[in-house]
Amino acid sequence: MANVDSNHDSAERMSDQQDITQMRVQQFHSFVTESQEGDDRSEVAKLYDDWSETYEQDVTKVEYKGPQQAGEYVSKYIADKNATILDLGAGSGLLADVLHPLGYRNLTALDISQKLLDIAKAKGHYSRLVCTEVGKEQMPFRENEFDALCCVGCLIPGHMNHTSFPDWIRVVKPGGFIFAVMRESFLEEKEFAGFFEAVKDLEDSKAWTKIARVPIPEYFDLHVGVGFVFKVL
Repeated sequence: MANVDSNHDSAERMSDQQDITQMRVQQFHSFVTESQEGDDRSEVAKLYDDWSETYEQDVTKVEYKGPQQAGEYVSKYIADKNATILDLGAGSGLLADVLHPLGYRNLTALDISQKLLDIAKAKGHYSRLVCTEVGKEQMPFRENEFDALCCVGCLIPGHMNHTSFPDWIRVVKPGGFIFAVMRESFLEEKEFAGFFEAVKDLEDSKAWTKIARVPIPEYFDLHVGVGFVFKVL
């Protein structure tokens, strides 16, 4: 009987934890829904600072596939394990958790949340970590500094959008790659109305070329995702 009670208590605790996770993830969804282009990005930093202690646990429970998908792109298109890679919106370092075991060591993290970057730093996978906002000003990197740039799960209303593309291209060497993974439905939001036009304009100006667009079923919390691969020219 004690064994049955123990199993029951364990199941209840697991259910409670799942409910708490769903509540935090729903708070994220609500924040995105209420966000508008041009909002104070300090609210974005606060969102992730406040979420930092349980962030990895929560996104794992809702089966966030972004880092794994981006890791597949990197391993497919970048053979050189010494390549310099910018992880844009690195958060707690989930992408580096995928890339580091594959042998990629020259990784730079950029994120708006210092608390998430502190978690990433403790893992020891990044050679450099930078806490700053992306979009209002140029990123604090030289032209042609990186062999690749990964933006995983950061093209989100109120966070970052396609207006940052020229600066992405600026910091990636000609012949380098840009990998972007996002929730597909965000492309229908007002803030992303110019997304495909921006992609085409940069193709027409020979700044980059689109190599692939890949659907990602159940990308995050059952939402469909999409991955883009661009080559800088």
